[in-house]
Amino acid sequence: MNKIRNCISIKIYIFFAISILGAAICFFLTSSIVDSSRATFLEETFSNFRDYGSLISNQMEITGYLNATNSNVDNELNTIAELYGGRVLVTNAYHVIVYDSYQTETGKTLVSQNIVACLAGEEIFEINEQNEQAKILLPLCPTGAQDVTGALIVQFGIADEMQNYYTFREWAIAYGLITWLILLPLAWLSAIWIVHPLRTLMKAIQHTASGFLNEEIKANGNREVASIASATNALLRRSKQLEQSRQEFVSNVSHELKTPMTSMKVLSESLLSQPDAPVEMYREFLSDINEEITRENEIINDLLTLVSLGKSSDFLNPARTNMNALIETILKRVKPLAEQRGIEVVLESYREVIAQVDEAKLMMALSNIVENAIKYNREFGYVHVTLNADLSFVYITIEDTGIGIPEEEIPLVFERFYRVDKTRSRETGGNGLGLAIAKEIIQMHKGTIRVSSREMEGTTFTVRIPLNTHLL
Repeated sequence: MNKIRNCISIKIYIFFAISILGAAICFFLTSSIVDSSRATFLEETFSNFRDYGSLISNQMEITGYLNATNSNVDNELNTIAELYGGRVLVTNAYHVIVYDSYQTETGKTLVSQNIVACLAGEEIFEINEQNEQAKILLPLCPTGAQDVTGALIVQFGIADEMQNYYTFREWAIAYGLITWLILLPLAWLSAIWIVHPLRTLMKAIQHTASGFLNEEIKANGNREVASIASATNALLRRSKQLEQSRQEFVSNVSHELKTPMTSMKVLSESLLSQPDAPVEMYREFLSDINEEITRENEIINDLLTLVSLGKSSDFLNPARTNMNALIETILKRVKPLAEQRGIEVVLESYREVIAQVDEAKLMMALSNIVENAIKYNREFGYVHVTLNADLSFVYITIEDTGIGIPEEEIPLVFERFYRVDKTRSRETGGNGLGLAIAKEIIQMHKGTIRVSSREMEGTTFTVRIPLNTHLL
């Protein structure tokens, strides 16, 4: 079924939708016109008899017809019977028939539900379409009087009227069908007109997919088509950015791995070129080579960490963790590094905080942030760490008095291999992967990390992590 649906053009769907809607409208209009015509006929007929009933009621009142017959009134009633080719009956208020155009029921009592209702003041109009007969019952109430003095009953055939009605209905249906048939080609043209911008957009996308990635998709049409083109262009730009980031990442990795290797090669070649070099030189050069090996190993370990964090198979092992103790452990580990530069590290905790987190991974993330705050700080500065929580989240801020980050570079701080101060990278030992790793881990915890900074004034990182990561 899906394969069949995928093979059908949207143009067909639009065509059928317009066709069905047009058929429904034609049917509705035809039905409304026919029903309106029928209602008009009934209303005119009933209105004519109502006027006549009022007129005959006054004549009967003047002549006292309901108590003693009058030839003028009889002639008037006979004329109505002949005009409509039907039967006319008149009863008084006591259900006694005082006139019958068939002259068969005069003097008899007529009792029926309709007569009772009519003598109570109700006007009744009944139509039997199957027998093509109509019946009208009008209460006789002279002008100015309040009481009903009798009832006028008219029975007549409506064969001609029904035939006219049926003929009109057939013509209306025929015209509705013709209108719908005329609508079909218009529906097809409308479907083509609606789909045309989509086809243009599809060709533009296919052209781009053929390899012309630097050309933006342009599609003229309605707002929806323009929105699709805009979204596709945004997707292309994002793909280009990702490709550029990938290339930069590969380039940076190559550079970072190559630099220590180059240094080690230069040092080793220097030793090999001096077979009689003193022991002190050997020790110094070997010490430098050892540092380069350590640096290479750190880069490789950080790269492996990033790769493992990016795998879908890598998951958290949340457990009940005392966040106060976790941060105190981190600060204890970095204390020697801070003391070397006279940097004061302070922890301010507002309450004991217990959270369900992956302790090992979160410790790695926070350690990277704190170490950065120390490495890129000024001498005799400080690092201020605060811990707080509400009913849902843990809040950790790490504020330093370091060199700060240029405003235009703040969005880049979490990029791999980004460094605030490139000239100090070898001195501090940073490789630009620490904050990228920290962000990956915090996002794995369904948390967020924000940064605010001013050059030469300091930087503040704000981390927010749910108290119960495993429930999200």
